Amino acid sequence: DTNRVIVAWALIALACSSGWYLDRRLPTPVAEDAPPTVFSEARALKLAHDIEAGGPRPAGSHADARAFDLIRQELRTIEATRPNARDDGDDQLEIDVVEHSHSGQFPLHVGGDPRHEQLMVYENLASLAIRIRRRDDSVPPDAKERRRTALLVSVHVDSVHVSPGGSDNAASAAVAVELVRNVVADADALFGAEKGAEEGDGSSNRGALVVIFSSGEEDGLVGAHGVATSHPWFPQIGFSVNLEAMGNGGPHRMFQATPGVLTSRFLRMWSDASRKPVGTVVASDVFAAGLIASDTDHRIFRDFGDVPGIDFAWVEHT
Repeated sequence: DTNRVIVAWALIALACSSGWYLDRRLPTPVAEDAPPTVFSEARALKLAHDIEAGGPRPAGSHADARAFDLIRQELRTIEATRPNARDDGDDQLEIDVVEHSHSGQFPLHVGGDPRHEQLMVYENLASLAIRIRRRDDSVPPDAKERRRTALLVSVHVDSVHVSPGGSDNAASAAVAVELVRNVVADADALFGAEKGAEEGDGSSNRGALVVIFSSGEEDGLVGAHGVATSHPWFPQIGFSVNLEAMGNGGPHRMFQATPGVLTSRFLRMWSDASRKPVGTVVASDVFAAGLIASDTDHRIFRDFGDVPGIDFAWVEHT
């Protein structure tokens, strides 16, 4: 019996250590000179360090504006150097970069508890957005008449006043920029721009990718509220992916998800396509129970924007 107990504990220890190793075994980083269709950790890390170097970025500060300038410059460079743009100017891909300012107010229930309500007021909060879509995938003048076929990737740029915000959230902003680079470089394959335009067979992919960089997350999620209630592209959003940080280590985990069929379909696609999908929805229940007096922009898109989605964050070394 003693031997059986020892063997059982040995197997448990082996299973736990194997699980820990597999969980933290990340893909090999890709160099900065990788093709633009490949996600390069080196390129993303360089931008994250450049953003972090400006110091703490409270919403509306000079450092916050500097971070937006760096991101804007990267987006414009990606747009201008798109490798598969047609020389004759007859480009079937449309890339728009816009900036907006948001003002408003809303009641925020701290920790999801309706008994603890704060009135959040904000004015002239900046947002920077890029939209990638087929040129013939037109939107009516009244965007509310448009089907919600766009995927939103959201990331806040600001940081708390006592931290340069390398992880929260410069790294996520850099990840979003690198994602834009990858999508733009491989847009014909993703959106079917060439085939759909030339053959007109309706087999090309529709919809758009919208990536929005906002501010004011650290001040009560106010920037996301401005995006959800006043950004002209938000009525086109059908699903959101929020990039966050609650620590500075480990994989970028999916830790919150809205219920529903659309979320289930997206999670299946993500798990099939990702080289190493890592996630759990336990945090959704933790936040809903009010056990942690904190939250992310994911909540705003869900509650005020009525948009389903998932939330990613680094959670180790919190």
